[in-house]
Amino acid sequence: MDRRDANNRTREEGLMKMRKLFAVVAAAATLIGGAVFGAATAVADGTATITALNAQQGCTYTAYKFAEFSNPQGVTKITSIDIATTASGSFLTTITTAAQDAKNNTTVPAEYKNNVAAWIATFSASELRTFADEMKASLSEITNLNDFNKGTATNTGSSPADTAIPLTEEGWYIVVKHHTEDSAVVTDSVAVVASTINGYTTMEFDLDDGQKNVIALGQFNPKDENQPNAPNKYVYDKTMCSEDISKNTDSMDDKSVSVGTELCYVVQTNVSKAAAGYTTYPITISDTVSKGLTYNETDGAVQIKAYWGDMKSTSADDKHLIDSSAYTVTTTSNADGSTTMLVAFTDAHNWAGNQLWISYSATVNKDAGAADAVTVSNSAKVQHNGNDWSETTSTHQYVGGFSFFKYGVDNNVEAALSGAKFNVFGGTSATGTPLTFTKVDNADGTSYYYYDPAGTVTEVESDSEGNVKVYGLKGHMSTESEDDGVYTLKETAAPSGYMNVDAVKPVFTVRVDLSVTSGVVSNTLLLTSNNNGLKLASQDGTDKSIKVKNVKSLTQLPLTGGAGIILFSVIAALLIAVAAIATVRIRAVKRELQA
Repeated sequence: MDRRDANNRTREEGLMKMRKLFAVVAAAATLIGGAVFGAATAVADGTATITALNAQQGCTYTAYKFAEFSNPQGVTKITSIDIATTASGSFLTTITTAAQDAKNNTTVPAEYKNNVAAWIATFSASELRTFADEMKASLSEITNLNDFNKGTATNTGSSPADTAIPLTEEGWYIVVKHHTEDSAVVTDSVAVVASTINGYTTMEFDLDDGQKNVIALGQFNPKDENQPNAPNKYVYDKTMCSEDISKNTDSMDDKSVSVGTELCYVVQTNVSKAAAGYTTYPITISDTVSKGLTYNETDGAVQIKAYWGDMKSTSADDKHLIDSSAYTVTTTSNADGSTTMLVAFTDAHNWAGNQLWISYSATVNKDAGAADAVTVSNSAKVQHNGNDWSETTSTHQYVGGFSFFKYGVDNNVEAALSGAKFNVFGGTSATGTPLTFTKVDNADGTSYYYYDPAGTVTEVESDSEGNVKVYGLKGHMSTESEDDGVYTLKETAAPSGYMNVDAVKPVFTVRVDLSVTSGVVSNTLLLTSNNNGLKLASQDGTDKSIKVKNVKSLTQLPLTGGAGIILFSVIAALLIAVAAIATVRIRAVKRELQA
């Protein structure tokens, strides 16, 4: 009799201790490293639902019951509750082992020997995390797990969304999150979620980081977020960096640009709703410009603007400029000539469920003017709350150019000519103000020119091998206007020994056609006009190379067709010039004789 009384007192003391502890922690939503001590909402008929807030797309949540509740105290807010272990067999063995491991291999105390769930209710937040991790590692060892499956739900949408798990019973659950990858089921996390009984909606939550926004029973945040979606990446004319982005529809992605073009880049990511459950929720944007692009800086720092809200909204009230004190900007030069900028936001939890975006400008630099077909690119990725980086999103622009071979005919042999000079004009006319360039001399005596809006060189000259190379120009893409990428060249000075008369100096127009195949840009030069028929410029029908001829005498010009008519016009012009000179000379002699 005395022994039974002692046992009863021991059980009662254990039950009272359990009640007091469970009143504090049983429904505390603790989720760090995959461990949740959350709560579910009972519906009127005695069933319940557990809602995973901002559940990741494509993920399934299954609830396995391991304990039941009874004797709740309180009106609408629970102040204490009893708990009894319902798990059995392999499931119970695994729970017991995981609990002992979470307590540094401590054996289950005697008062909890037959009620391990009550012991788990006394665990600290860190011990609960460890318990959840141990359960995740041991799930494959449980042979009867499906016997305790009381509900499952999958977010079948294309983005994170609150997902309710309908339960057949109230109780305390092991919630397993998993997804399918290459036809295999992958377990992402384990959450320990306690439900309330019918009629109770709230309790005193002792919320751990990651659950700060959980204020009603039946909600928890699956803390192990999926890899974030790749950010949206936009590129516009530079003026858009100081304008409302919502007004712009003219993207510069996959367009042709020239050296000196200033572009506005925008990187946008969506802040997870789960961010609201954290004290701090860092987000980092990594942005890389390729060789050929330079971040625009002021006082040695990249100038960016950061916003949260709705980027495409037409209302200014939906866009909020973020003070620069809320983020840091660092840049790193890479070995391949690219530059990476990291924009680190210390805390984005106040922007949960909104868009976060940055804008900045960059300029196409001279490195994009070193060949006749160059790609410049900009790529971005994001990291949320220290988790995995997203995939990368990129934009591309293309820079073109042209080259031709300058030659003369000497004793019926084509010879490379150096020193021939040309003006280059944008468009089909050789009038107006010529474009400006910067010359680059190579060690082997050859050279090339790249377009430079701030350059001082207005004439491009054939090099020692007779080549004229002009790079860094805007070309023509198939989606762009037929007027884009069109340039007219006019010879201003012929090499010594060749006719230096305007009527027989080459004037011709080319179009720089750029195309992209499998990510590689190529350049096809199109000769569109040629000296009004003198045919001093010609294009090979196979490789599309262009060569331009100088002549020493009129006999080297064509004599038939339209060219013949032009030739006679040239002769007439020469005769008129000679006559004019003779007239001037005769008048001068006459004045001398009359003096």
